Amino acid sequence: MENVTEQEQRNMDTILSLVSNFNVGHTDILDDLIHDDFKNHHGREGLQDKAGFYEIVKTISAAFSTMEGFKVTPIHLFAKGDMVAMMDVGEGTKNGRAYRHKDIHIFRMKDGKMYEYWNSFGLPCHKDMLMKFME
Repeated sequence: MENVTEQEQRNMDTILSLVSNFNVGHTDILDDLIHDDFKNHHGREGLQDKAGFYEIVKTISAAFSTMEGFKVTPIHLFAKGDMVAMMDVGEGTKNGRAYRHKDIHIFRMKDGKMYEYWNSFGLPCHKDMLMKFME
């Protein structure tokens, strides 16, 4: 296994901070973690910038807050240069029903902040599964 540089560790720590704050509903931390010139490559038109990403995260956080014990747990996290990749599992329950999803996130970092973002949660199967579960 290759050694992780100081920059790569700092970048992974930024993503871990995002996850830990998301898990407790502290979405306000995003301002400190996202670069002003941020680009969400999977956000729909009008939600691809920093403000749009913040709105997306607030909406998702609000939906997950209706579940009991919902938590995102990183399964794999690694960095190479200015790129960070994470696979996570999100789990919780609602009305006695278990919910679970896996997601993959890829971040390009700049100045220790999220600069570009891609993810797999935008796949229709994930959205359909969540919407059905939330009924």
